[in-house]
Amino acid sequence: HNIATILAARTDPAFAEPATSAFRRALALHRQLHDILSSRTARLALLQEHHKMVEQLQLHLVKHNQPLDALLEGDVCRGRLAAKDTKFSNPRLLLPPWVLAQQLDVAAIVMYNIVYHGDGHLLLTWVIDPNKEEVELDQQLVNISDLGNLVGTSRGNRAAVATEPKRGPAALNEEDDASTLPLAALIEASRVDNRNADAQTDPHETDDFNATEPIESGRGGKKAASNGAAPPATAPPPPPAASRPTNATNTKIKPEPEPKAKSSPSPKPSPKPMASPAETRLSLTRLRSVLIPKSVEKIIADHPDADPTVIFVPHKALHLVPFAALLDRYGSPLLSHCAVSYAPSLHFLQTCLKRHQKQAKDTVSTGTGTGTASAPSSLPALIIGNPSPMLLKPLPGAESEAAAVAQTMPGAKVLAGPDALASTIVH
Repeated sequence: HNIATILAARTDPAFAEPATSAFRRALALHRQLHDILSSRTARLALLQEHHKMVEQLQLHLVKHNQPLDALLEGDVCRGRLAAKDTKFSNPRLLLPPWVLAQQLDVAAIVMYNIVYHGDGHLLLTWVIDPNKEEVELDQQLVNISDLGNLVGTSRGNRAAVATEPKRGPAALNEEDDASTLPLAALIEASRVDNRNADAQTDPHETDDFNATEPIESGRGGKKAASNGAAPPATAPPPPPAASRPTNATNTKIKPEPEPKAKSSPSPKPSPKPMASPAETRLSLTRLRSVLIPKSVEKIIADHPDADPTVIFVPHKALHLVPFAALLDRYGSPLLSHCAVSYAPSLHFLQTCLKRHQKQAKDTVSTGTGTGTASAPSSLPALIIGNPSPMLLKPLPGAESEAAAVAQTMPGAKVLAGPDALASTIVH
């Protein structure tokens, strides 16, 4: 890795290929080391370093005009995350990306990468056009905080969202996803949180408390008068037991129980400030100008009546972007011009395509179909509304919406509510 970093920093093009080879050798050693580590913490730390090295390799390949290789290296890393393998698998794309787009019968595939670059972040956007035997790369420097604010406002929240783990010491916020933070950031954040907790004062203490002032001995611990009057005399000693008053039955008088201190209820967290409709629409318009390249807009415009499909492969905070709702300058959402689909990686799309082709082949062998289907879109649709059980509250109108969508798709099956169990869906 050190050798690769040194070679990549050289300006002479003759060092480009040796640097690429050194990066790939270091990544291969990472995979070998990962498989023999017994500690899960050590494996996670190594995986984090591996992802940083992949970003370095991508920037190196982009610098030397190799966008296709940079895309494939990033997709391998995504494939590992999507598969959640315990071993360091190497899920490489076996088809050229444009061939994959052709077989999926889509208008375009748009893949994003947010990589750390110097003192900022670089947004890499690959456009895969099935009609071109090459990939188009668009790159732009972005302010990750501004991008996070846009994403949050597009979802109706005025507060900024955590988009990129901070590389300096900082405390964790409730919105932070600890699983995405580097190990060093987690450790430093825990230290900051502990220091903040130690610095907090007792909420029951008051600023005007003065231990030197005389305090009454009675219940309640009230302060004595501070207007210069003499303090009250010491209370006389209790009378002898024989002279103490008794009740009619000559029983002992039970002391009055101390009143229980009422525990103050914990304050409810204040709701996040919501963005106004105008702010949300502005953020959706700005996000479209940042995230949708002009070439994709042209592809969509060239298919006004063909109902084209565009597949988005987001990265990091871009998974939160409502791509279907992105607005053009006329206020028209993207969904009104094309069908929108999502995927975690190109390798995932390849796996789905191979599974569909196998199902079509098996259907022909059993005589139950023609086997002419070439894309997953030709399969009957399975529409799910409010699956059960749900961690969140049921979405109002989701079941009726699923039924309405099914009416527009021949042969579609609807599973909603208690019928939409995981076991039923898998079956």
